[in-house]
Amino acid sequence: MFWAAHVAVMVPLYVADKAVLLGGTFALLFGKPALIVMLALTWLWVRDRSTARAGAA
Repeated sequence: MFWAAHVAVMVPLYVADKAVLLGGTFALLFGKPALIVMLALTWLWVRDRSTARAGAA
């Protein structure tokens, strides 16, 4: 999903030749802050699934 979000935003900016938006804004929004959020969401999802399995056993 993270990669798909990158492509969905990058391709239109690249095709429209918006170098400033592509380099600046996109890097700010989809750089390390977005990666940290994605890692946190992944951790919550994995934790939730593992506790659901432990409760079902």
